[in-house]
Amino acid sequence: MVGAHRTTTQLAAAAALHPGHSSQALPVRRSGVAKSTNPDALGTPRAALRSVGPGAAVTNPQSFNGPGLEADVFPPDTQGDVGPNQFFITLNSRFRTYTKAGIPDRVIDQTPEAFFAPAMSPLPAPPDDCNVASDPHVRYDRLSQRWFIVMIDVPGCTGSLPNRVMIAVSDTATLTAQTVWTFFHIAAPAGSFADYPTLGIDANALYIGVNDFAAATGTFAESDGYVVQKSSVLGAGPIVSTRFTLATGAGPGPFTPQGVDDPYDADANGYFLGVDNGEFSTLDLVRISDPGGTPSAATLPFSVPSTASPLPVPHQGNTAGANGFLDAVDDRLYEATMTADGHIWTAHNIGVNASGVASNATRDGSRWYEINPATGPSLAQSGTIFDSAATNPTF
Repeated sequence: MVGAHRTTTQLAAAAALHPGHSSQALPVRRSGVAKSTNPDALGTPRAALRSVGPGAAVTNPQSFNGPGLEADVFPPDTQGDVGPNQFFITLNSRFRTYTKAGIPDRVIDQTPEAFFAPAMSPLPAPPDDCNVASDPHVRYDRLSQRWFIVMIDVPGCTGSLPNRVMIAVSDTATLTAQTVWTFFHIAAPAGSFADYPTLGIDANALYIGVNDFAAATGTFAESDGYVVQKSSVLGAGPIVSTRFTLATGAGPGPFTPQGVDDPYDADANGYFLGVDNGEFSTLDLVRISDPGGTPSAATLPFSVPSTASPLPVPHQGNTAGANGFLDAVDDRLYEATMTADGHIWTAHNIGVNASGVASNATRDGSRWYEINPATGPSLAQSGTIFDSAATNPTF
């Protein structure tokens, strides 16, 4: 597929034709797999930290109001990144750029449906004649000095129709009215709805992970990883993408595979990383060889200290009992990035007890990992941030 080109000005001019979401709650899709216990789970993490406040005060903090929750669209799926001169925030209901002083610069300020109009699926026939965009990820790539955004569309607005993973690539580092965006898309497998796209970028490729659900029934089908040849999307295209099926049904492999960012070009290989689809206390690293040419994938599972699904979160102002708790989703990883030494850092929510152990969970903690992909892979270190209060703990 050859990319579609639009300048920022052209996108803004067309925005009136794409009003965006009406009031809508977007569903959270889970695998539904009952995970087993990993008998080889590692012992207590080396660094178990209590959430008792910062060790040092942050001086001269900067804060500013971001986009509001428009049209009652929730969750907002807040994402943002910083470029040479701008901060770019992407929500399910609004894309907006700011100066580094936190002032909207009016370069981009529109709905994601308006922005991604060149890449969205055609409107389905009535009564399903609507389409919205969801689940954005934005990156400023220092290696190519371009902005990348991925997002899915939702034909019919319910997730019951096959959809697309959409990609937008800028041609400048500093975004202006004259910046040209090129749009590409990848169709979900036949009969599938691709959900929760992730994004990692390195010198050779984009790594986009998705969870695929049967569009007709909503049941989890598989997780896929797309390796997009970076050189193919820095110009007009056509896009060159290779799909790897990483987990199926209740089988092993990464659920919600996170594409790993490598902004330092520290490793010639590319990677996906995720919690194991069928087993707690296991992470799955997928090593992609020759990502800029003819890629191949090898899944490398390894054990970590015990994990458990997070609990729904109580909060102030709740008047609906357990039905009003906040959804902690599941134990999926939320980001993965490589540092200059070639190690990968990631984190997720897990349920823990007052000792920070993932057993008889009474609260949620944050578990982080440092992983060496070159040796096994192996876990260099990990830790759990949690509240040890006996009663009424902070999640």
